[in-house]
Amino acid sequence: MGESYVKCPKCGFENLPGSAYCSRCGAKLGSLSTGCEGRSVALLTLTGTAYMLILLATNAIVQRLTLLALLSTASAVAGVYACYSLWSSRAGGRLALASAALSSILGLLVTGFLFYLGLYVRGAFGPAWVIYAASLWEVWRCKRG
Repeated sequence: MGESYVKCPKCGFENLPGSAYCSRCGAKLGSLSTGCEGRSVALLTLTGTAYMLILLATNAIVQRLTLLALLSTASAVAGVYACYSLWSSRAGGRLALASAALSSILGLLVTGFLFYLGLYVRGAFGPAWVIYAASLWEVWRCKRG
């Protein structure tokens, strides 16, 4: 008897407790989230940012090529801001998600270029770009929700 009904934010219909979708219009109920947590994006961005800082400190190619060094630095700065904002607020604010996306895009450019270069120079290469691809996927999921 003490059960409270879940009100649909779209049409206002009172749905049974525990319902995931509105019985009238089919909209998602609750906070309309897709399971996105700001902390999941923050952790992926933190992983990418840490990798980028290590890459910037240890990779001779990145240190020699000014454009790669600038992109790496910009990626790390945007990543630090995004991690702090997302971790402290526990939600995906627009600016924080934009910073995470910028950090991931720049990181994807740098690591993608190094991966491409490593394929043809017979140097050491690794699929670090996967970190940024996963981070972009999570940002897209949060933005969509």
